[in-house]
Amino acid sequence: MKDFIGLGIFAALVVTLALQLPVLFLLMMGGAFWLWHTQQASIKGYIGEWHVKRTLQTMQQPMFQLQNIYVQHASGMYTQLDHIVMTAGGIFVIETKNYTGVIVGDGTQSEWTQQIGQHEYAFYNPCWQNAGHVRALQQYVERDIPIFSLVVFHDKARLQLINAEEVVSMKQLRARIAQAPVQLDESQMAAIRLQLQPLQKNMWTMWKQARAHREQLNTRPERAQQTACCPQCGGKLVERSGAYGAFLGCRHYPNCTYTKKI
Repeated sequence: MKDFIGLGIFAALVVTLALQLPVLFLLMMGGAFWLWHTQQASIKGYIGEWHVKRTLQTMQQPMFQLQNIYVQHASGMYTQLDHIVMTAGGIFVIETKNYTGVIVGDGTQSEWTQQIGQHEYAFYNPCWQNAGHVRALQQYVERDIPIFSLVVFHDKARLQLINAEEVVSMKQLRARIAQAPVQLDESQMAAIRLQLQPLQKNMWTMWKQARAHREQLNTRPERAQQTACCPQCGGKLVERSGAYGAFLGCRHYPNCTYTKKI
């Protein structure tokens, strides 16, 4: 009798679970769709950074690398750096752009474009963006160390650039780093490594710094109002309408999801 009751309870649980599976599946699919729709730019960025990390791990020469770090300026503002790589050739600050399509840009102009089919999206000059990262790191180390800027695009991107020597494709990254002439000896590299290691914080500290970075970007109303530019990527802000009324959104959407209430 007890076995019969136990079997009945088990069968009831199986039936209940089976009835709930479609609902759970729909909830999971809905959550995945919402995450992709709202965080698409961030997800693509993380994928690009993962590819860079994997590429660097295959290099044979001695190196030290950090990824997703936040360097604080003297003003208190944070700057996010995708990757720092140190070899005997110097320090390379790498900005990852996981973009496909045709990339058209001039290193002397503030706005570049991404062309995908009949659509065109503007984005802030990544060379200028990474130059700010290099300056922040130079201020942090406070010593005369060779620091270089590299901007890495997806291999499927067709680059049509001028005055942008620091831009490479993913497959060109290793060769560009490896060809740098030796400028640091072992003792210098060891000293610099000790200085850079504190930047590799634990996950909780990194989360707090990332939140502070986002808050700083979102508390620059004077920049957005005076120049009508996105404080995250430099793109133009345009008025849009949503479920909760009108708002300003970045013209680079979906590559940039910045919004501001009107």
